[in-house]
Amino acid sequence: MGLRKPEQYVEDLKKQRREIYAVGDKVEGAWTEHPVIKPVINANRLVFEFAQMDEYQNLMTKESPLVGERISRFGQLHKAPTMC
Repeated sequence: MGLRKPEQYVEDLKKQRREIYAVGDKVEGAWTEHPVIKPVINANRLVFEFAQMDEYQNLMTKESPLVGERISRFGQLHKAPTMC
C-alpha cells in the first residue's frame, strides 16, 4: 500500500477498537475525539498532508523497496546499513 491521504489515516484509526487510557482514565466511546488524544491525531495527520504536497514530497516520502511505491518516511521499515 502506498501513500494514504490524511482522511484515510483518520478513518482507519476510527475503525480500530482499542482499550485506551488517557490521564489514568479509561477512554469510553469515540477515542479519536478524546481531548487528550485528538491533538496527537491531528499532528500525525499533518505528516500525511505534507506528503501529498509537491514541494515536500522529497522530504516526506521515499520509494519503498518492499512495495515499489512512494511511502511516508515515517512509516518506513528501518534497517541497519550493510557492513563492508
